[in-house]
Amino acid sequence: GAAIAVMVVVGGLIVASLVRVLHVDRERLATARSQILEEREKLQSIIDCMADAVVYVRPNGTVELRNRAAQRFWPEGTPPDGDLQARRSPERWRQLLGTLSRSEPAEMHPVFQAQGRFYEESYAPVHDARGEVQGMVMAARDVTERLETQKWRMQEERMAVVGKLAAALAHELNNPLGAIALFAQHALDGVQPRDPLHDHLGTVLRNANLCKKIVRDLLEYARQRPPERREVVLAEVIAD
Repeated sequence: GAAIAVMVVVGGLIVASLVRVLHVDRERLATARSQILEEREKLQSIIDCMADAVVYVRPNGTVELRNRAAQRFWPEGTPPDGDLQARRSPERWRQLLGTLSRSEPAEMHPVFQAQGRFYEESYAPVHDARGEVQGMVMAARDVTERLETQKWRMQEERMAVVGKLAAALAHELNNPLGAIALFAQHALDGVQPRDPLHDHLGTVLRNANLCKKIVRDLLEYARQRPPERREVVLAEVIAD
């Protein structure tokens, strides 16, 4: 009877010890879970402050994390996609993930258009400590202003080239046109107004002056001077 009593006591102590250990482990797990949730909320708050759309996708295509800006491109319940508008097939998604995991050269910054704006995509694989791919981070950045700036810079460069060509053209054409106009005027001075040659020389002179005006206008256009207000003769403007 004494042995049984001892075994009962020992068993009770063991059970009590196990209960305490399980209770401590449960509290430790609860604390760890709370810390994980807190870190996740902190991470979510941080990426929600980003202007770029950011999403983390698992290899099976599950969207695990996204920020507020990404809701426009990756709404809840939609699979990952190519142009961030749910159009990429699962086969294309697996191909992209495989390309990133093998570090093969690929276009990692394609530009697409959505809602009148231009966005640049970027992709980056996420590896674990063993180097295995755990998923992919995809981001979309609004580059509309940058592309507009590049377009205007290219336009300015083209206009600069046109300006140089116009200046060279004006220099080359003004000399012969000036000679044509000068000699036509001298010839007109020596011809009677009633002579048929007078009308022909007048036509030559008018057209030479018109060509000089066209060259001058081309040069003015190429220089792209700022507009200015000035009084003009309306009849001349209408005639032009």
